[in-house]
Amino acid sequence: MHNMRASRRLRAVVDSANGFWNGEMSSRVQFSRKVCFGEFELNLETAELWSNGSKAILPGQPLQVLVTLLDRPGQLVTREELRKRLWPSHTFVDFDQSLNKAVNRLREALEDSAEHPRFIETLPRRGYRFIASVQTGVAEIPVEGVLNQSTEQVPPIPSDSNHWFSTKGLSSEIDENPVANRYSRQLIPAAILTALTMGLVVFAIYKWRSHPNVPELTSTQLVKMTDSGRARDVAISPDGRYVVYSLRDGEEESLRLRQIATQSDIQILAQGPGFHGLTFSLDGNYVYFIRSDSNDPFFKYLYSMPMLGGPVRKLVSDVDSPVSFSPDGHQFAFERGVAKRNVVELRIANVEGSGERLLTTIQDGDVSLFQPGPSWSRDGRTIVAPFRILGTDRRWILVSISVPDGKMREIYSSQGALGRPIWLTEHSLLISHYDTTYERAQLWTISYPEGVARRFTNDLSDYDQPLDISRDGSTVTAITSAVISNIWVGSEADSLNPRQISSGEVPMIDITETANGKLLSTSGDGRLWFIDPNSGQKEPFVDTRGVGRLTMCGSFVLFTVFGSDAVTITRANADGSHSIKLVTGDVRHAACSPDGKFVFYVNGHRPQKIWRISVDGGSPVEIAAGVGEGITGPLDISPDGMLLSYPFDEYPPVWKIAVCSVNGGPPAKMFKVPGGTSRVRWSPTGTDLQYLVTDNGTTNIWEQPLSGRKPKQLTKFTSGRIFDFNWSSDRKRLLLTRGDETSNVVMLSNLH
Repeated sequence: MHNMRASRRLRAVVDSANGFWNGEMSSRVQFSRKVCFGEFELNLETAELWSNGSKAILPGQPLQVLVTLLDRPGQLVTREELRKRLWPSHTFVDFDQSLNKAVNRLREALEDSAEHPRFIETLPRRGYRFIASVQTGVAEIPVEGVLNQSTEQVPPIPSDSNHWFSTKGLSSEIDENPVANRYSRQLIPAAILTALTMGLVVFAIYKWRSHPNVPELTSTQLVKMTDSGRARDVAISPDGRYVVYSLRDGEEESLRLRQIATQSDIQILAQGPGFHGLTFSLDGNYVYFIRSDSNDPFFKYLYSMPMLGGPVRKLVSDVDSPVSFSPDGHQFAFERGVAKRNVVELRIANVEGSGERLLTTIQDGDVSLFQPGPSWSRDGRTIVAPFRILGTDRRWILVSISVPDGKMREIYSSQGALGRPIWLTEHSLLISHYDTTYERAQLWTISYPEGVARRFTNDLSDYDQPLDISRDGSTVTAITSAVISNIWVGSEADSLNPRQISSGEVPMIDITETANGKLLSTSGDGRLWFIDPNSGQKEPFVDTRGVGRLTMCGSFVLFTVFGSDAVTITRANADGSHSIKLVTGDVRHAACSPDGKFVFYVNGHRPQKIWRISVDGGSPVEIAAGVGEGITGPLDISPDGMLLSYPFDEYPPVWKIAVCSVNGGPPAKMFKVPGGTSRVRWSPTGTDLQYLVTDNGTTNIWEQPLSGRKPKQLTKFTSGRIFDFNWSSDRKRLLLTRGDETSNVVMLSNLH
């Protein structure tokens, strides 16, 4: 569906360009819609990129980069020129990061390398140059020829998109004049880019006239407030003069205050457990924040403190969302997940934390999440909040709740994740929304009460859930983030000092190896890939989206697909063929027996239970009841197939690993581990449990002997994060996905 939509959009653009040419310029020149270079053929009409019989659809910005470079083969195209062509002057994006992503995506499509380029050469800090020979279906012009042509042979071409107005009389020479052929190539992208620009302008004018309550995109400015890559949460003071944000240093976070006008920045609260949800009091004198328990990152408390620093007061325990204040500032709303009842409660309390009461209950809400948070309307009558709904109808919803009587009404529904909403006006909300079509989170407006959603930003950043707005509605603060993760492999002789084998824009997350030595990995955009262990090159495993949690299952591959309305545990042959859906519903944490005969999994809703099903399908069998507050990570089966392990948490806050028989019964062993421990696996010998611990911003693998001896650290990384680890099929090589995540504060101003 995504490829069809992209093709239709580009076809409309090309049709628009062709209409212009046919109406006004058809007597001057005819041009080819196909451009060839190397083993590739680009169809400009359909955006199809063909190579050796295989077809791909280039998305908009990588396509624009390509046609711009093809417009001037062999010549430097500066980063500033690309910025102007890709984004109109009123667009607010992180241009450097967005351009880098667009070029990286283009290189991936062309299977090109920045280090050893065949097509796109990088000129550091300047721009890019297309270095391959180009054909337009008429005659080939080698790059060397273009570079060696004198200015007498080729008159200078204006760099703006209207340069075709100087090409008189070319139609009679097009078949035999290589100079004319060069002009012909330049006419193609110029027409497309002009049509794109005109379309964007018309669309912006239409939106402005049709929806006066939505801020004017042309006047909005984007400012990057931090560049450390370690900002995690943010709020803006009601008067718009100050920003408070949390700053990660390892696994701890501090709280900082910045005066916007002077850019002065001070720490107002020292490092400690992570922050989740920052809010200024309506008078701007206090900061309210949610902070994790020191032993359990999933259990949180609400605190308040003076804006400029001072004594910290604990107000409420067990808080699972940011707070939002009533218009008079006397009360706040917050959310609490109740795991045992599978509900999320929306509650109201007085400003000092007293008088807590239940307003409404969301049935089948995902209690495993830290909720994006409520937003109290300016007239005080309504609270809006997003929730993820599980069960038979798995989706995200945005609901409005009447404050006087607690009645609830659904405003908007989507399969993509929703962030914290803020009120732009009494009839318009702004919210972070993950777009499953474009596979990134952008800011969207949603009309109230109609619930009509429209994209507000359109760049290559990912906007996280935190969002806040000044009282006058002119300034918004947000968090943008990115994840980098590549595959590392340790040799048999030195498995704990692995080498990086992959690189690329899309992060690689889960990792495993097939019996024939091929690597399999899930990517951050929910796809599944074969990875060459020598070159790091990747190719699709199956044409499936929303994939997560990957493991081998004998001769099969087992993976989880997060679909539009349910989660499905699927197995397929090692080559990707003959996939079978084993179980669908609110399921998670799948694992497979070493002999490949049985799959184990957990139901998400409470009470949690561990189930077993044949790899050929059939009816699942209950194995054991979950323990503690909930199972927090995937199951894993010992190499001999006799024992099962999993991480879980308890209240009072503590994290543990349980070991039980695959045939059921209570845990035979339990081990206490640091809060946030993830990805528990059995060691190759089956005598130890190995797991990931992140300390001071760096993740390493630790090992807990079943004998009960003291755990020991295996890897010795001093930076970066490990997202997943595994052992090769012969259990002699260590496989890792490793990288880091960055996030910064951005400010959008002049929204009126």
